[in-house]
Amino acid sequence: MKIAAAQTPEFREDLEGAIAWLGEVVAEAREQGAELVCFPEGFLQGYLTEAEAARRVALDLGSEAFGEVLARMPADGPMLVFGLIEKEGERLFNTAVVVEGGQLVGRYRKAHLLGGETCFEAGTTAEVFRAGALSFGINICLDT
Repeated sequence: MKIAAAQTPEFREDLEGAIAWLGEVVAEAREQGAELVCFPEGFLQGYLTEAEAARRVALDLGSEAFGEVLARMPADGPMLVFGLIEKEGERLFNTAVVVEGGQLVGRYRKAHLLGGETCFEAGTTAEVFRAGALSFGINICLDT
């Protein structure tokens, strides 16, 4: 199985730019036979650790706004893992989502936060995901 890791520019509060870049990277990875493409921590909105900025761009994974993001993901091709700022009620999380065929497969919330990440709450669970025959888990930064 081929896995692609995407090193990208930072798209701070530029959802349109991030989604456009993701589409280009996924197209290239697909051409090279990748079945899983991983994007960085905080990819979708930028690695924002100031509470006001993070709250301004955070996405509820059950919201219409996140549904619109999913609708813009490639309908076929590799499974995607990308970082984003998630909100659930008033709580914020540094999250990585797993998406396949424009559908949310699952998420992982960063468990071991850095000192400058006080606007986020720590995640408490870890899932195992499958891409073809590969079983994988997700760690973000200090989690490793």
